[in-house]
Amino acid sequence: MNATASRLYRNNASPLDAAEGRCSRMELRKLLDRIMRSEHGQTMTEYGVLLALIAVGVIGVLIVLGPKIVIAFEKVSNAL
Repeated sequence: MNATASRLYRNNASPLDAAEGRCSRMELRKLLDRIMRSEHGQTMTEYGVLLALIAVGVIGVLIVLGPKIVIAFEKVSNAL
């Protein structure tokens, strides 16, 4: 086994993969680890969850206080 074939064997890549520019298993594992540890997408997800919770809270408050608010506006309107 020559030096290049030995290096490719140690990196879990075949000579065909290296010739075609494909990643070895170790390179693919490193890439996936880097993607999984990235926090860029998590921030957007957190904002989405926070927005959904705020929307549910506002809807709940409007359902509970809605009739009372309508009565208050009617009283003000009738007083004018």
